[in-house]
Amino acid sequence: EATYFARRAQRLARERARTAARNAAESTTPPPEAADETAGSSPAAAPAETDAAPHSDPAPRGRVTPAEASRWWERNKPTDSALEKAILRALHEHLDELLQPPPPF
Repeated sequence: EATYFARRAQRLARERARTAARNAAESTTPPPEAADETAGSSPAAAPAETDAAPHSDPAPRGRVTPAEASRWWERNKPTDSALEKAILRALHEHLDELLQPPPPF
């Protein structure tokens, strides 16, 4: 019987191969508007699409804002603290003196 680590290695290898195949297919397919025009003329593209169809891909990260992605961002959104801003402003004003203090005499 395969151990946990052997099964895990097989699963990860399958996922890497699936991702590599999907990336290769995406890099060779034309943009969606061009794909609609040429869909009838390229029967070679159909098998790649049927292989990718059973795997429901999540939405691309670039198009989803953090607030839409999860409720975590609603609970943990960055604070707009006046105190933090004042500390950062003072730090930036005196940063040179902190890094290279003037001579003591």
